[in-house]
Amino acid sequence: MPALFSPDSLVVTTALELLDTHRPLSYDDESCAACGQQSPCDAALNARQIELATDFSVRYSV
Repeated sequence: MPALFSPDSLVVTTALELLDTHRPLSYDDESCAACGQQSPCDAALNARQIELATDFSVRYSV
């Protein structure tokens, strides 16, 4: 199945930035560091779906 997104697209780079910021505060506190929702928050879940629909193999082709 072909990937839906190019790894260099604005959609993907934004999703990866969201994944970097929308993460649990700590091991003991599962609140999202960016929005305060229970982690994984909606933003992180949606960003992860985009990441999974991206073909990163094209970046690392030989």
